[in-house]
Amino acid sequence: MRVIVAGGGRVGMQVASLLAASGHEVAVVEADAERAAHVRARQTHAEVPSALEVVTGNACVAEVLEAAGALRAGALIACTADDAENLVGSVLA
Repeated sequence: MRVIVAGGGRVGMQVASLLAASGHEVAVVEADAERAAHVRARQTHAEVPSALEVVTGNACVAEVLEAAGALRAGALIACTADDAENLVGSVLA
């Protein structure tokens, strides 16, 4: 199943890594370009599963969710630090 994880921080990456290790297709949406680049860099050092897709953008924007594959996703897990963003992203998905 395709799963979108909104938020590439500590919690979001833990959730995304566990899902990827379980065989799920996972896209992480991270609004902070620097943090998204950090996640991509960690993929090359095998600290983060290479199966993760990293999308830079705000999960409250429909186009960003579409780029992450929301139309074919079975779930969205909101792990940002902002409750309002988590709610809006969940509603949009």
